[in-house]
Amino acid sequence: MKLCCAAQLEAVRPRLQVPLISVGCEGWTSNEGSFELQEETNMTRRQPSLERSYDGFMGDRALDLINEHYGEGIDIYSLWAELPDVLNAWWRGFENVPSHPAQLHYAWLNNEDGTPNGLGLNDGIRLATTTAIEQLELNYSKPIALLDVGCGVGGTALQVDLCLQRQKVRDYEIHGISIVADQVKLASRRCRKLGATKSEFLIGDCLHLPYESSYFDGIVAIETFCHIPPEDKLNLLQGCVRVLAQGGRLVILDGYVAREPRTADEEYWHRVFRNGWTLPELITAEEMSNLAIESGFDVENSFEGSSQVGPSVKLIYRRGKYIFMPLLRIYRLLKRLGHDSRLLQRTGVHTPNAEAFLQAGSAQKELAERDMMAYHVHVLRRPMYAAWPLSSQPLGRKL
Repeated sequence: MKLCCAAQLEAVRPRLQVPLISVGCEGWTSNEGSFELQEETNMTRRQPSLERSYDGFMGDRALDLINEHYGEGIDIYSLWAELPDVLNAWWRGFENVPSHPAQLHYAWLNNEDGTPNGLGLNDGIRLATTTAIEQLELNYSKPIALLDVGCGVGGTALQVDLCLQRQKVRDYEIHGISIVADQVKLASRRCRKLGATKSEFLIGDCLHLPYESSYFDGIVAIETFCHIPPEDKLNLLQGCVRVLAQGGRLVILDGYVAREPRTADEEYWHRVFRNGWTLPELITAEEMSNLAIESGFDVENSFEGSSQVGPSVKLIYRRGKYIFMPLLRIYRLLKRLGHDSRLLQRTGVHTPNAEAFLQAGSAQKELAERDMMAYHVHVLRRPMYAAWPLSSQPLGRKL
């Protein structure tokens, strides 16, 4: 059974390995809260500090930064959708806009050969989830349990839950886990309101997954591993091996470094990118494959999806330039005049990292133009012979 909710998604399937599209970029500079555009040059810049990066995933610093970025900045999710849904979510809230994808990951807007696939932004975002789920090759004729590691505000779980309902699949359960309490609360509230009755969410540590061994038939991690420091990735992979049933699959969709910075200018953009999106040190797709093998997985398939997500890089930049930046300017102007606009706060412009988040969108485009980034899909399978002990008591809090 294919898990495609929109008919037009049937024609687009990722397979071919091609580099990210080349996109021109301008850089953001900040001067006391006001933004100026500058043309990209080879001028020497003062390297920014990595004040929003971290090493250990479960240390106090990492928890504080991630919760600030994705908790206090949770309303930034509302900006990543087609404009009518952006306006509706901004005005009415996520719970009242069922057509909003509520998934803060790259949209798949190109075919595998780099040509446009004709999808709108919403369906392009959902195609990433559809791609991940189909790679799991689940058998819907028997009971299934699915886990979304790093579930965000529950957009993936909601999409899959409602699709399975429409396809008359009855015996299934979907679980999501995140360390960001605000995300989990919104995910639970939104799924209940929109009818995703078999989706449950936990506030928990993904490095110590609070589930029984061999419980899940499939696991997806869409742009989750990039937030895990290199020294902790193996722990997460081993945890996924443990909670997967024998023969079960873990599908990872994520961004990687294609090469290290070679100049001070490239190092500048690399640091701005990591700092703005609160990222630890990044690894290559090949290093991820090696870690997967070390953890006990078989690498069943691995392919590049850079071509498919390439247009997202440009679109994220344009959303920042033409929507988020003007809103941030208006918000700060009103605040200087003594008005703290609650309506504008629904876009996340009031958060401490709003400016850094905006700069990261520009930096990402620069990195893509220099072929320093790659997007990759890993399909990992737990061997049939692998045996793991039962887990101990749960470490998460269910909402």
